Amino acid sequence: MKITEGISGYWHYHLSRESEPFLGLCGAKVMGTEMPITAWKVPFGEHFPKRPTWCKQCDELKWIRDQK
Repeated sequence: MKITEGISGYWHYHLSRESEPFLGLCGAKVMGTEMPITAWKVPFGEHFPKRPTWCKQCDELKWIRDQK
């Protein structure tokens, strides 16, 4: 599992399988990031002009996948 960034938004993050790095768990087209998975949903610093958003659907799918 890795953090990826949506291609149609600014600082909107998704989760992707290692084997499908250009497709979010939710089906969105994404691009790679260097963010570690431990950074998922961690707020950015106050100096950033915009707060990141985290795909709710990817978050739910990750939880479901982790429970299996």
